[in-house]
Amino acid sequence: MGRQMTFGFRYIASRRPLLYLLTMYAVTNFVMSVGMPLMTPMVLARTANDARALAMVQSAAGIGGVLGGLLMGIWGGPRRRILGILAGNAMNFAALGLTIALGRNPVWWAGGFVVGQCLGGMVNGLSQSIWQVKVPPEYQGRVFASRRLLASIISPIGLLISGPLADKLFEPAMAAGGWMARVVGRFTGTGPGTGMALIMFIACALGMLTSLTGFAVPGIRHLETLIPDNDAVAAQEPVSAI
Repeated sequence: MGRQMTFGFRYIASRRPLLYLLTMYAVTNFVMSVGMPLMTPMVLARTANDARALAMVQSAAGIGGVLGGLLMGIWGGPRRRILGILAGNAMNFAALGLTIALGRNPVWWAGGFVVGQCLGGMVNGLSQSIWQVKVPPEYQGRVFASRRLLASIISPIGLLISGPLADKLFEPAMAAGGWMARVVGRFTGTGPGTGMALIMFIACALGMLTSLTGFAVPGIRHLETLIPDNDAVAAQEPVSAI
């Protein structure tokens, strides 16, 4: 029973490129778990609790996700899926971060979420296709469960620190006359909600840098050639020996 329960973890650990890719996702999931929960209070704080503005931004995020799925269904993605993941993630975080930090109204934020969620949906589709092609079907249940756990295991820490970080540090510092406001206020504005917007910008910037770092890691950049597809794995020694 112990070997069955740990099979997925051992499988991923034995295929280092998949482990490196998963580590990249765990890092980006963590930084975004610090920033993205602040989206709703940020919009409300910067629009004087305008529910219509919040509905516009949330609807834009949903529309972007649907568009990403439709585009992937029509296009199928780039030939080298891993490069699409790295570049798409970087552009996703760049679009979200810049529009959230520099935008001053819901139209800007909604536009950023349409683009960001569209790219995010496409990137997730590319990632899922890589895992399904590289992991034999008979192992996918255990491997994917382990993958999901490892990708999100540190995200709750981000959720725990997100609120206190905004309330105790960034929001007071970005108030009119605050020390952060004197440094970046000319770009982001000042007042309620701008501290949360700055946190989201920093989270997106870290996510973008993490994604770009993947280009410098050969194990990630060449994953599709380093890990054989399912048809090649089927001809090799059974993985149950792991």
